[in-house]
Amino acid sequence: MKRHAFTISLVANAFLICAFAGALHRSPAVKYIPTPAASPRYSEPTPTAAPAQSPPPTNMAQLIRQLHGANVSPELLARMAAADFDEKWNLRERDMEARYNRGDISETDLTRFNFLRDLEEEKELRAELGDDGFKQWDEKRQLQDFTSLDLTAKEADALYQLKKDLQRQQFDLTQKIQDGEIDNADASDLQADAEKKYQAQAETLLGDTRYAEAMNPDSETGDLRRNLRAMGANESQTTAMLSAEQQFSQAQAKLNQQLQDGTLSDSDYDQQINSITAARDKQYQQTLGADGWTALQEQQDNRYQTMKQFASLWQLNDTDINTLYRQLQSYDQRVVDYQKRAQAMADAGQNVDWNQVQQNVQQFAQQTEQSLQQYLGNDRFQQMKRNGIFNLATGE
Repeated sequence: MKRHAFTISLVANAFLICAFAGALHRSPAVKYIPTPAASPRYSEPTPTAAPAQSPPPTNMAQLIRQLHGANVSPELLARMAAADFDEKWNLRERDMEARYNRGDISETDLTRFNFLRDLEEEKELRAELGDDGFKQWDEKRQLQDFTSLDLTAKEADALYQLKKDLQRQQFDLTQKIQDGEIDNADASDLQADAEKKYQAQAETLLGDTRYAEAMNPDSETGDLRRNLRAMGANESQTTAMLSAEQQFSQAQAKLNQQLQDGTLSDSDYDQQINSITAARDKQYQQTLGADGWTALQEQQDNRYQTMKQFASLWQLNDTDINTLYRQLQSYDQRVVDYQKRAQAMADAGQNVDWNQVQQNVQQFAQQTEQSLQQYLGNDRFQQMKRNGIFNLATGE
């Protein structure tokens, strides 16, 4: 019982210390200052005026040793150590900013001070938590982008090592810039090469599909999963659809990279994007069937969902909604087809009057709006247009 009370007391005291320090010393981060010309390696300059007074430092290392002996969880100890470092660094950061604003130190001094933050944090936390405790805390932080993948312990360790290797390369490049050993342009090229190597190694480790999923956590995959659930797709259909979407995302990412690298022209990019999109949609239709494909399109189209949501307010029945939605879909498809034909003529070397193309699209939009207004009446049409249902694309 006494040991239990001792543990509770230590934890409570630790949080009181962190909370008190946080209340006193929270300050905004120092703004970024571009790296200046080369200068000697950093050591904090001797102040010309006494720094602001601060409370006596807490011996967090000793406290953590006591809590560790009381079987407090390693995760909690790591959070305490990181919070303690943040508060102490904020004090130093605030003092350095004040000295910079007074003109006592240079931009080089301030830039190098900020540059050392991560190194000093790692050094201090390793000393307080031990190598294993630090790795457990740091690995979880470094691999946040991959939490959705359910990594094995072996995969997590390998991926963590790749991340740390990349960080060390980034640190070395930054150090060389500051010391005048390499200029910004060469460093940028080396940084890009290091990142490409990391990405290739991570993709090899995880596989194309899992890597693409981790790199696009808020991509179309999440929307697709929600829409399939809403329309009642079964497990087999959902698996096939998600696989098709992942294949599309991987192909799209490669095309985007080729376009960025300059190995793919704009026209070839558009052509290939259209090709992989058509292939994905065909696979969707084969998986869901005609009715399921239609239901998915309705789930994915905000116009349809908005009409369903406000059907009573706008006095729309199911027939009205389906009629209006089909007319909007027909308009969208006709505009896309017309613009594709014009682009194909231009690609073939024929003269295309793009001003006339634009005018024709605008005229078609006006004709479609007139048809919708006749169907609904002016009041309902204007209300729905105000809500974005009839903001027809005009090709601009």
